[in-house]
Amino acid sequence: MALGACSERSSVTPPTPTPAAPVRETIPDTAWLSAESCQPCHAVGAPTAKPWDAVSVYPDLYGHPPLNPTSPEWVAAGLADRLPTDMTVSEWQIYKKFKKDKEPQGCLGCHEASAAQPEVSLTPGPLAGVDFDPRVPELHRWLHTPDDALERTFGVWLNASTHRTLLILTVKVLNYGAGHRAPTSPGSHVLLLVDAVDSEGAPLALHKGYRLPEEVGARFSGRAGELYGRFYGRGDAQTLQERPDGATRVVMDSRLQAGQHDELNFVFLLPEEAPEEGVAWSATARLVWRGSLAEAGAGRVLEEARADSSGKDE
Repeated sequence: MALGACSERSSVTPPTPTPAAPVRETIPDTAWLSAESCQPCHAVGAPTAKPWDAVSVYPDLYGHPPLNPTSPEWVAAGLADRLPTDMTVSEWQIYKKFKKDKEPQGCLGCHEASAAQPEVSLTPGPLAGVDFDPRVPELHRWLHTPDDALERTFGVWLNASTHRTLLILTVKVLNYGAGHRAPTSPGSHVLLLVDAVDSEGAPLALHKGYRLPEEVGARFSGRAGELYGRFYGRGDAQTLQERPDGATRVVMDSRLQAGQHDELNFVFLLPEEAPEEGVAWSATARLVWRGSLAEAGAGRVLEEARADSSGKDE
């Protein structure tokens, strides 16, 4: 079902917006919303050498010219800020076929419209061959994923063992809740941070394992962990670029698919002498979400797991 069909169910067909006469705000009617409503844009071809041919548009288009992101009017209005359209619906449909234990949650279980306030984020008009109903849910206003959706997306598990002077950590990260690759917002990413300390709280030296790249910023660069996100680049440059502006390819896409888990091993050096009593060492694996690589803050902790020499994992 194309989004254009949605407007046929509307009691009022709003006029085509112009900067002088924008579409009047209406509270979205959620009765017609389904996964198929998302399909025209979010089940298109995967990004290739030129992934910007089919695009969703960001930010909010309310009150701006008809949908033509490459027109001089759009460039002048600062709206030539395009995103490659994700294949999230296609990914969800595949996930649905293989998930047999229970009925998977549909798109609107997380991307639900708000009935409390009016939202208009896409104007009527053709884009990628479909017509949009202006009464779309607020999901198209999301610059980042709401907290409650993030909290039910990722999980982390930590197993620890020792061998002579080595502390061996096995960390598993799972995308159990999104139904598609996550995160999808430009610049947003998830950091896995792995730490191990001795009985005095001093950090143990990482002997072997993954380290975070310098692009994550001075706060986390070089620390034991992993980066999950999608980043772009120009030509042969390997520098990670958050947004697709001027990019020609996807340099890195380490996001986990729906139901996929990543298993990583980290080896730390234990102190030469262990304390006679108490905890000799402790370890933490933490998942942190950040909205941008340039973000100076510590990010928001989504999930964490702990283990120590007492043998009581948390």
